[in-house]
Amino acid sequence: AARSVFARWVLAEYKGLTLPGLDGFLHGASMRVHDKLYMAPPAALVEETLKAARMLPENGRKDLYAVFVLCYEFALRAGEAMEARVDWISPDCIEIKAGKQWSIRRRGRKIPFNPETLADLKAVIRKGEDYILPGNNKTDRENLIKREFAAWMRALGWDADEYGHAAHELRKLKGSRWYTEQGANVARDLLGHTSVVTTCKFYAALDKLPDALPRESVA
Repeated sequence: AARSVFARWVLAEYKGLTLPGLDGFLHGASMRVHDKLYMAPPAALVEETLKAARMLPENGRKDLYAVFVLCYEFALRAGEAMEARVDWISPDCIEIKAGKQWSIRRRGRKIPFNPETLADLKAVIRKGEDYILPGNNKTDRENLIKREFAAWMRALGWDADEYGHAAHELRKLKGSRWYTEQGANVARDLLGHTSVVTTCKFYAALDKLPDALPRESVA
């Protein structure tokens, strides 16, 4: 960008202006700035969040726990979690349908889960609902994720300046775990990335994440 200031058509506007020799600057090799790799949050913060999340149903916040299950257990994007329908769930996986909704280009994919996670999902879905998250409309589901759930995470210590999109931090945690345990290609498929380059750049943690905590099904 700095070199564009000295383009010939720009310099022509400054006739008579004497500049120092610029050949070295204008014709030197470009230096690539590498993308920032994903840095795992502090282990204590992760453990505190997972423990607090397991307590949400007991504290009367099954709605927030539903967000946690979708964004952490399945690493869904916030937009995908808003759209997640009950008919996406089968006995052994959740199937994200391909398409474009909420400005999210979704790749069709299946994310397997264990019986305990299935029990968790069923426990938080309200009878007769089409969507996994509660709410009368899309705006209600969006506010649940971007306001109420975000506020819950902020209260636990996920600072807004460092972790701009609260629920997305859970997706990154799970994606980084998939990357570490199952490899880049598997993580790419489960996360729904078009290119494995994206997975490697933004989900390869430089620090090992803490082991998953023991969990119990939601009553």
